[in-house]
Amino acid sequence: MWWESSSSGSKRGDFLIIHLRKGRVNVAVNLGRDALKSVTTKLSVLDGKWHRVAVQRRDLQTTISVDGKVTTIVSSSEATQLNTNGLVYLGGRRRHGLQHKFKGTFVGCVRRLTIRGTSIDLHSDVVSARSPPECRLSRS
Repeated sequence: MWWESSSSGSKRGDFLIIHLRKGRVNVAVNLGRDALKSVTTKLSVLDGKWHRVAVQRRDLQTTISVDGKVTTIVSSSEATQLNTNGLVYLGGRRRHGLQHKFKGTFVGCVRRLTIRGTSIDLHSDVVSARSPPECRLSRS
């Protein structure tokens, strides 16, 4: 669903991945020197309804909220920064080159996206896009 990393094909380095695992939101984070930290929320989002998913990173802590229910990951690394190249993949990537396997593709819709308080226009602020017909919203 979301992919952000320090390089396009590196097996090492910082990354943050948000994906679905058995219908639940899973967040995996690595601050570069740390072992992979991963957590899966308890609430299933495969019910045909809209859900609010929020992920916040600060120092060693990553907080995941699904419809207001909060789960936290605490990294044990000396590193506190998530250093990425600024590119974000929303919806999935064909090849990622990580030593950790994330199977399956995201099937669903994203209605709104906000990064650091800035709303992202999902129609124009993208390099490329492929959306299922049922997810294509009008610009109104």
